[in-house]
Amino acid sequence: MEEIETGYEVVVGTYEETLLGYKLVSNGSGYDLKQSFTSHGHAGCIKSVAVSPNKYLVSGSTDETIHIYNLNARTEHGSLLQHSGTITSVSFFTNSHMLSSSEDGTICIWRPSTWECVKILKGHKGAVNCVAIHPCGKLALSVGKDRTLRTWDLAQGKAAFVINLKVAADFVQWSPSGDLYVVAQLTTLDIYKVETGQVFCTYDFKLVINTAVFISDSLLAVGGECCDLHIYSISKQHCLGTFKAHDSRVKALSRVTSLDSDNESWLVSASSDGHLKTWKVEIENDQVRLTRDFLLQFNSV
Repeated sequence: MEEIETGYEVVVGTYEETLLGYKLVSNGSGYDLKQSFTSHGHAGCIKSVAVSPNKYLVSGSTDETIHIYNLNARTEHGSLLQHSGTITSVSFFTNSHMLSSSEDGTICIWRPSTWECVKILKGHKGAVNCVAIHPCGKLALSVGKDRTLRTWDLAQGKAAFVINLKVAADFVQWSPSGDLYVVAQLTTLDIYKVETGQVFCTYDFKLVINTAVFISDSLLAVGGECCDLHIYSISKQHCLGTFKAHDSRVKALSRVTSLDSDNESWLVSASSDGHLKTWKVEIENDQVRLTRDFLLQFNSV
């Protein structure tokens, strides 16, 4: 049966310094992942990856570099060498700019059209664990080992607000609308409302949290140092369901709109068990069901 490319592609960074790409193809009765590229440009494990709308892939590594890969041409595009510490996160806002954070305590703003570093944001006293861009592109949040949550005015290129945390946060993420954001601290997730700047609710995962992603403004998928995925309702402030997803800890989650329906979501999960899985998320009357669509096995994730 003829395979048809869907336009979806999954990119995975590994401990073995390798980037792996897989295209999602339709086989008539379902979907498969077919390997599309392999890149071994880094000299350290890969900590973060991001893709721009015009198909530039960037990856940050413990080798203190950011590598650029042109997904259209399937070629290496160069490296960014501004940071002097492990790259902890990379993220795009449309095609206009890209942000990177590092254990050197800085956040860099890059212009992808030229890959020039147009601004270096300083303020954290220690490693920056994560930076996240607001959906409007004008603000960013960052968390660091100095136990602060910082709001940045990207137009002015300076800090706008600082919140002191009791525990250093591991990552921060905006909701799709930008009205909420979540801050992960060891075993808990604090969900903040932008309009008040205060914690709206807290979810105790009981174990160390490695990853979380908004399915919608009212739902979070959470994974950590166990085999399970949790679906947490922000509006109801309780866990709607817990699902055995892997045979080892869940390291990463990503959400995409289903190809079968605009009203459905897919979750992509990666685990230390060496598997990448895609799940259909179905929610009705506060009941949630995860159905695995397809699976891919790696040597490592």
